Order: sequence, then structure tokens, then C-alpha cells
Amino acid sequence: MNFIAKIGAAALLGLLLIPSSGQAVPLPLTVTVDATLDPFSWLDTNVNLDAGTTYVFKVINPDTVWSATIGLPANDSTAAGVPGQTSVQLGFAADVGSLVGEAGSTYFLIGTGVTRAGLSGDLKVGFWDGLGGYSDNAGFQTLQISETPLPAALPLFASGLGALGLLGWRRKRKATITA
Repeated sequence: MNFIAKIGAAALLGLLLIPSSGQAVPLPLTVTVDATLDPFSWLDTNVNLDAGTTYVFKVINPDTVWSATIGLPANDSTAAGVPGQTSVQLGFAADVGSLVGEAGSTYFLIGTGVTRAGLSGDLKVGFWDGLGGYSDNAGFQTLQISETPLPAALPLFASGLGALGLLGWRRKRKATITA
């Protein structure tokens, strides 16, 4: 098999092996996150993240205020959390009031929005509260979850390489038969 045929075969194989995310629900998905749910009851989005995909987490209105403790204005926050009030729970540190995600058993900061790759497992999202009680929290955040799309030219490029490979293979085969 000559060089061009090998490249074409590899391109076709690569095109066939482009991973699909296998989502339980289609993306993009918009969810409403409740501040009163503790980490063991966080909103299950029914999205199963794939480590080979890059995801975009975008808070629809980053200025929406939710509260870590009703009646204590110092603990009102946006999805970015209360600066300087860091809480360490379950081996993860984030500012109180931050919007946090959990993929499998990995916690990650969403804040007012983030793009992340390498996450895998069921996605849950919630309010990070180190004050011990979630029952006195109030408020909601609206979060949109989407995949970063493949570049539009990638499938076209792979198809072109595959066609060149097939042409090279056919030309070599034809030369072998006539010789």
C-alpha cells in the first residue's frame, strides 16, 4: 500500500471513529439550578459527559443573585460566589455561592461560565455552600450546557483525503493488473 493510500485509509478510519457523545439528552441543554439542594441532591442534568469532548457551561444571566444564608447580605452572590469566602468540601475548594459542577466524582468550578474538556460521567450541578446548611439558601441560576462543535471543514477534509487514498489504491491496483 503506497503512502497516499495509507493516508486515505487512515482518514476514512478517523472519520468513522469520530466519537459521538452518546448523550441521554441532546445538547445544548438549559437547566435551572436551585440553591437549596446539597451536593448529594444536586440537579442531575441527565447528560453523560465524554472525556474526548469539550463542553461550554454558560450562565444565562450571570448577575442573578442567590443567597447562601437568608438575611445575611454579605452572603448574597452571583454564580461566581462570594469572593474571599472559600469553602472546602468533599476535597474541593470554591467560594461560597459558586455554581459548581460534578462529573462522575470530579468537582469543577462553573462560576459565571467556563469551557472544559476531559470531564466524564453523569453531570450534576449545584450551589457551593460551606456554611453547613442548604435549607436557608434561596435563589436559582439558569445554566446552558453545550458541546464545542467540530470545525465544519474537518469532515470535508477527511473525505477528501479518503478519496485521494482510494484513487491511489485504484491506480496502483490497475498498474499491478496490467503488468
